[in-house]
Amino acid sequence: MNTLSFGSPAMLWGLLLAAVPIIIHLLFRRRFRRIDWAPMHYLKISIQRNRRRIRLEQLLLLLLRTALVLLLFFLVSRPMMHAAGLGNWLGGRSRTSHLVVLDDSLSMGFRDAGRSAWRQAQELATKLVETIGPKDRFTLVLASQPKSPLLGDVELTNRDETARLIADLQPSETFVAWAPVFEQADKLLNAGAYPIRELTVITDLRRAGWEDSLDALGSRWDGQQLKMRIFNVGSQQTGNALLEELKQVDRLALVGQPVQFEAVVRNATDHALDALDANWTIDGKPSVVRLPAMAPGETAKIPLAAAFQEPGAHHVEFELPQDDLPGDNRRWAICQVREQVHMLLVDGEPSSEPLAGEIDFLALALSLGVGEADAFRVQIVTDAEWSSLPPTPPDLLVLTNVAGLTPEQAERLERQVEQGMGLMIFVGDQIDPTNYNQLLGRLLPAPLEV
Repeated sequence: MNTLSFGSPAMLWGLLLAAVPIIIHLLFRRRFRRIDWAPMHYLKISIQRNRRRIRLEQLLLLLLRTALVLLLFFLVSRPMMHAAGLGNWLGGRSRTSHLVVLDDSLSMGFRDAGRSAWRQAQELATKLVETIGPKDRFTLVLASQPKSPLLGDVELTNRDETARLIADLQPSETFVAWAPVFEQADKLLNAGAYPIRELTVITDLRRAGWEDSLDALGSRWDGQQLKMRIFNVGSQQTGNALLEELKQVDRLALVGQPVQFEAVVRNATDHALDALDANWTIDGKPSVVRLPAMAPGETAKIPLAAAFQEPGAHHVEFELPQDDLPGDNRRWAICQVREQVHMLLVDGEPSSEPLAGEIDFLALALSLGVGEADAFRVQIVTDAEWSSLPPTPPDLLVLTNVAGLTPEQAERLERQVEQGMGLMIFVGDQIDPTNYNQLLGRLLPAPLEV
């Protein structure tokens, strides 16, 4: 921010007119031919005595005329003095609230000549710390966590410690939307200790995250006592192979059974990718997966498989070869493996005859999936037996033509569904719609009708 600025700088050309009184003064300083005349002798003595006073009066008059012209055009050009510059004029540096925002988004990991934009941002932030005045206030914020400043409106009593803090920071490798970042920055600046505020943003200026909604905030800042600086540490590198997704295709993972996964890889470079080897890691044990050839801009879906011999949570990870942006080369997932799936079938109208009950055909179809390991445990009970079972929920509960529920049963069902149990309800001629609508209204996708 300049110390002094002008609302109408073009009017400053009028200052040249201040030379007019000086030119007139010089033109009238003509030398006359001297003639000695006796009566003028005493007058000459009087003039010599007052010469110094007359010269001083003429000089003061000349300066006054010139100053009037200068002042006239100076005021017409509308000078504006800023508080920061005024503080410097008055013999000291004005105290300022400094806010530095570090962009730690995924794109900051792009490397150019072996150095990432994030590393350059750290070095620049460290240099900025050295310029902060001893009485100034300093706030440091990561763009991914604008509501949690690393340093909040503090005096930098130990600059070496602040430099170490910046050097130890790691990028978040996430997407950053700048609108909420600047909204929070505005709140932090308004809460600063001093009215003179300075905002510094260190970013790679990638297009993602910069939205039109920032215009309103920019208009509000325009005209305020705020100095804003944006440092671009980004490179021209944009090509990159990225792993967009790693997902589990099979919804159910059982011990000893192959589980299908899928990795989605996109070639965002300007050249074809061929014969690249990626790593597929299962519980810390890596294996090599050859990627298919991909043209520029092409996306490929890579099928993957894993088999687990123990129940519980298992870690899987897929990683692409290293490139200029390593932050999007790796994704991982947790696979919950079950030893057995317990399905409880409640028959509301059981029958002693084969395949005559409400649940018999469904139970037969589910039983066909039982293998040697007995991964599916199908249990069939009547509605009366269901009421006396232990409260431990099954993985799937199927109610078939069960006439009605008690308030206690309905409450237990809601609690078990919230904990992850699956619930299927098959209606029949015994169903009481009013009972279900009143007691299970929150679980039903739509009210039951007669």
